[in-house]
Amino acid sequence: MNNLHMRWAGWIMMMLCGCFVLASCGHQVVHASFLKQGEFEVFLELPDTELHAGESFVAETSLVNLTDKTYEIHHGVPLIFIEIETDHWSDVEPKVNLVLDVEATMNPHEVYDPDTENFINGRRTLMITSPGKYRLTASAHFNVYNPDKEKYEGVVLRSEPMEVEVKP
Repeated sequence: MNNLHMRWAGWIMMMLCGCFVLASCGHQVVHASFLKQGEFEVFLELPDTELHAGESFVAETSLVNLTDKTYEIHHGVPLIFIEIETDHWSDVEPKVNLVLDVEATMNPHEVYDPDTENFINGRRTLMITSPGKYRLTASAHFNVYNPDKEKYEGVVLRSEPMEVEVKP
């Protein structure tokens, strides 16, 4: 297998494992071994915590490098997924995950949002059609370069869940 095939195979495995870790870890954060808690964070912003069933709303997400260091990261498209859940049901948006290798340099204190421009209207627009109480959580899946080990390590970060009430 050549280097390109190895890189794709590694990325596919990271995405598959990342999805498994996300599904099995609740609202925990999984870091690369050399990162400290809180060096990167994923954020989710909603226009309001009271929404109306069937009306679209914009969800803004971002990944932030909270350190004084520059990091090289690799990620798929999208970088950040949004999980919509109740006590008995959950769904992830977007439903499509492109296994691409996007390379980015995150500068100190940089806010990174590559996903917004990928949506047709330039915004991440969601809709919940049934009234009820929901939790929305953003999760970012990426690899970050570890200079000490000279390799990339996987990271899965989850935002704090946001409680929303969807009215009829």
